[in-house]
Amino acid sequence: ADTFWVLSEEEGFQKARAEKKPVLIDFFADWCPACHELDEKTWPEQSVRNELKRFIPLRIDLTKDNEAARLIYKKYHIKGLPTVILLKPSGEEMVRFVGFQPPETVIRILKNH
Repeated sequence: ADTFWVLSEEEGFQKARAEKKPVLIDFFADWCPACHELDEKTWPEQSVRNELKRFIPLRIDLTKDNEAARLIYKKYHIKGLPTVILLKPSGEEMVRFVGFQPPETVIRILKNH
């Protein structure tokens, strides 16, 4: 398993507050082809990982359509997957993108925040 990601929302925000770092949340699902594309082409890129060192990288799995997932969709106003959101440690949203983005686009977004 890739230990790069924090997999619990609560733990991610605790770390963010403790380390005073913004949070990047990757909302994904196993049935989502563009999510797999991000996993294969964008997240493993060393240049992306280097930029992400300034963030707490959090992944939230929305594969199952259950109450917990529906609450997350509502809470973060998610319309489709993948959705990637950058948040301040306080939880305030800075920017988001939806769908597959290549490494260079993601790096540009990260550098701006």
